[in-house]
Amino acid sequence: MKIRLASIFRRLTRTRPANTSDGLEPKEGLKKCLSTMDLVSLGVGSCCGTGMYLTCGMITKTAGGLGAVIAFLVAGLASFLSGVCYAELAALCPKTSGSAYMYSYVTVGELIAYIIGWGLIAEYAIGTAAGAVALSATIDSICNFTFSTYFSTWGNIGGRPYFDLLAVLICLVLTIVLVSGVKLSATVNNILNLVNFIVWIFFLGVSIHYSDGKNWNQDKRFPTGTDGVLKMLPTAYFAFIGFDIVASTGEEAKNPSKSIPRSIILSVIINVIAYTSVSTCLSLIIPANQLMPQTAMLDVFVKRKAFYAKYIISCGAVCGLFAAAFGSMFPLPRVLCAMAKDGLLFSQFGEICPKRKTPKTATVLTGVVAILLALTVDLAYLIELVLMGTLLAYILVAVSVIVLRYSNEEIDESLIESSDSERMEGANNQKDKIIRNRIGTDNVKLKDIDQGKKFVAKETFFSKFEDYLRKERGSFTDYVPVIVFVILILQVIICIVIVNGMNHLVNSDVPVITTLAILVSLLFILVGFLAVLPQSKREQSFRVSCVPIIPLLVTFLNIYFMASLTVFSWTLFTIWMAIGFVVYFTYSIRQKGGVDYTRLSESSSTNILSDQTE
Repeated sequence: MKIRLASIFRRLTRTRPANTSDGLEPKEGLKKCLSTMDLVSLGVGSCCGTGMYLTCGMITKTAGGLGAVIAFLVAGLASFLSGVCYAELAALCPKTSGSAYMYSYVTVGELIAYIIGWGLIAEYAIGTAAGAVALSATIDSICNFTFSTYFSTWGNIGGRPYFDLLAVLICLVLTIVLVSGVKLSATVNNILNLVNFIVWIFFLGVSIHYSDGKNWNQDKRFPTGTDGVLKMLPTAYFAFIGFDIVASTGEEAKNPSKSIPRSIILSVIINVIAYTSVSTCLSLIIPANQLMPQTAMLDVFVKRKAFYAKYIISCGAVCGLFAAAFGSMFPLPRVLCAMAKDGLLFSQFGEICPKRKTPKTATVLTGVVAILLALTVDLAYLIELVLMGTLLAYILVAVSVIVLRYSNEEIDESLIESSDSERMEGANNQKDKIIRNRIGTDNVKLKDIDQGKKFVAKETFFSKFEDYLRKERGSFTDYVPVIVFVILILQVIICIVIVNGMNHLVNSDVPVITTLAILVSLLFILVGFLAVLPQSKREQSFRVSCVPIIPLLVTFLNIYFMASLTVFSWTLFTIWMAIGFVVYFTYSIRQKGGVDYTRLSESSSTNILSDQTE
């Protein structure tokens, strides 16, 4: 019994190589043809459609012009921090197509990776259907609701008010484009984003003519104060969801180790500029409380009798929303393909079309699922599920960065534990490199070594403690996952207290404040201990600064947003994950997958990534 449980545990926690190019990867791979510009276009397009034409109006009407700018800046900062965590793992795992799923598989193990992958499937499938329905509604609005009036005579299916044939056609077009090849897909996406960019410039130019500074007086630019900004933060954060799809293109990017990190960061920055500029212009043209929240960019000029502008901006809205739906659908077949190759899903999903070099079966399945969702489900009740899966992925990516940064490497212990005199007399370029890159002793001055000085110039308590941690690196870093897990538990409890006990905090409720103070103190102690542990100095094209502070800040922000979601969303997410666990424990755990990783089960994730340090 114990042997069987140990075998199951090894299976659940085993990792896979980040780079399977050493003879393990199938010969028929995806086509490498995406440049950095293609990836930036993909990341921007997946966000800007819904962000500019839907979210900006909703937030500006509620929080005012200045409030919307602040909300987007805060949400953009949180997205930027998540983006840099993605960027580091993308630099370490450049030849992967599974995004956060693959990063988790490389670092924390199979079960966590499966949970992330299963959540991403829901996120991308619902996001595709939501984008198709939103685009259908926009076209219907432009045509004075002709389509909805006509199709309502056909009856309805499920929770939708009418048979949305237009959304079905949009999903079919997306499927055909994606099956036709990644280069054609990237070209279509670039054209859509170019049109959207031109319309954005047009909007800014016309807004200058119709702007009125009186609309930004004290009462109108910030009508609801800080409360309105805090209320709109989750909505603003939702507008940035989508940049992470860039991380799913590792097998199709020309130079993934450099282009993916750059593209992720540039995508977030461009989206911040777009959202803040649109919100500012909307609130300057007319008072924010007069905006139509769902169609602000389309209708704002109608109130100023500039009817021509509505139809020009409508072209950008159609292109932007189509690009957003495309951005949601693009990564899903790649996640399915990656999971199928690892044996976690049916092997048919891992088949690559030999001619088009695309995951054909997985793409067709994605299109079918999106059509069914668009026809039968009221997506207004499921939209938070997209946010739930995304936030969970962001948390696991940040955790993966911490685990990798504190992972053990093959270090020459004789060089580390030798006496001061031996270090002084035997220092050479090879030893200096090991000291600089692998031990993590930032306070060591190599010029002192060259001049024959002692390795530790001053015998202080902190230097002794640091030297002790360095010598005992292996024993302490083995507990890093446990420490991180405890920190996450504390963050969850703190966020629940803040979300549900805000009134008690405002009213200075002593028990609540005392409890929160104790939890925060424990959190700071654990973070401080983690911060002084020596880190890996693995050479790579991109690294997150201030580890573990930034990754743990990312986990805290995303846990806070998850705690703010409704009970209904948590119920839906729980049901979806229960289905996933049934699939895993009845099928996935029994499979060996398309690639045999069993030989790697006893290796740490850093040994798997040893090629990155050479």
